Amino acid sequence: MVAELLQGARSIKETELIVELWKDLPKTPEQNSWFDIGMNSFKKKWMRQGIGLIDAFLINQAWDYDHKIWTLDKKLIKAAGKDFIYRSLVPTDTL
Repeated sequence: MVAELLQGARSIKETELIVELWKDLPKTPEQNSWFDIGMNSFKKKWMRQGIGLIDAFLINQAWDYDHKIWTLDKKLIKAAGKDFIYRSLVPTDTL
């Protein structure tokens, strides 16, 4: 997620802000392999739902480490499940 934010940053000042915010986020070791993520995506038919590998990675990390995903993406919300979405950001009619 942070890589996507940094990739789309419009200035050095914006990248500095992202880096500062990154320091405060919880971190997890990357224990689930891309193979497992791909297999889970296949089993859940996420490609048909518009969920790519990066979103699949985010969902797996949330599930494996009981983290919340900060998103307004309705497809991601549906695939991850409401228990894994940071609620104060998401309108209640989406959940």
